[in-house]
Formats: sequence, C-alpha cells, structure tokens
Amino acid sequence: MSKYKDKDGFSLNISNMTQEGRDGNGITLIQEVISEAIDMLEQKNYSHRDQVLGIDYAHRTINFLKENFDIE
Repeated sequence: MSKYKDKDGFSLNISNMTQEGRDGNGITLIQEVISEAIDMLEQKNYSHRDQVLGIDYAHRTINFLKENFDIE
C-alpha cells in the first residue's frame, strides 16, 4: 500500500522530523491515537460470535477516529 496523498500531492513525512518537531506539532499524540485505532482493529482474541459480528470492531474504531480527529 502506498502513502496517502492529498489533492495537491502532499503526504505525511514523519520519519524525517526531529522528536522536538514531532512533539511541538502534536505528531506524537496523533501517532498514539492512530496506534490505538490499529490495536482496536488487530484484536486477536475474537470469539466466533465476534467474528460473525466483526463489523462492530470496525464501527467502534471508526467512531474512535472520528471523535479523536473531530471528523463528522
């Protein structure tokens, strides 16, 4: 998968930022929120019922991201 680019062709380039730059721009917090969302989607202890209703995990993750990034 390739990095997301906006309509002007810009993508995030976090790996080239200093730690001070990451902290000052809130990037560290953003990475933590996204890591939590990834963990929510990667939960490995699904019961059979949860596998059948797996969309619930995706739905909760979507809501988590919308809430944390103020997306409507």
